[in-house]
Amino acid sequence: MSTWKILGVMVIVDDVPANRAVAVDMPASLGFETFEAADGHAGIEEAERLHPDVILMDIFMPGLNGQDSIRELRAKAGSLGKVLVIATSASAAGSDKIRSLTAGADAFLSKPIDQNRLLEQIATLLKLQWTYKPDATLVADHDTDGPVVAPSAADMEALLYLARMGDMLEIQLWAQRIGELDKRHRPFAHQLSQLAQSYQSQEILRLTEKYMGPV
Repeated sequence: MSTWKILGVMVIVDDVPANRAVAVDMPASLGFETFEAADGHAGIEEAERLHPDVILMDIFMPGLNGQDSIRELRAKAGSLGKVLVIATSASAAGSDKIRSLTAGADAFLSKPIDQNRLLEQIATLLKLQWTYKPDATLVADHDTDGPVVAPSAADMEALLYLARMGDMLEIQLWAQRIGELDKRHRPFAHQLSQLAQSYQSQEILRLTEKYMGPV
């Protein structure tokens, strides 16, 4: 099995549990230690306790809202006042972005959060360059050279969803899982992983169409 290096600590601040669950998924899969807070006050407390690398901050919350929370963080001394903050909002108003950046946010993302955009923002703010190392069992010698056998219809439906989202990291993880579960699927998984590593979204859709019918 592949292992992830711990890249840092992230705090997700949002009053809606479902939103926090969605936002936690991508950073956790990349190797971040993730912590959740249900409001601005709790978010600041977690920041003081953890000194995170990144905070994902919803701007509309009861009590202390996200923008005021960012202002409080920026008023603090030392590294805590300089913590990287990505503000988020489900509102379509462009003024939300302006107000968030004015309050001190380093970046802004609209909801629902696009995981690839989140990935880009994290990489930009932390000056990271994402790389993916496939599991050794997926690329072992002749295992990837046999006939291409597609996974089950249910697995292909999941792949179709990821392909339409353009989520290359999750596609590579999907390919790794499929290759580990059944050696017969390793040629398919290997081909898919190579396409995802080079961001060949249209080719991934064509491959999906070939093995499950028109998309």
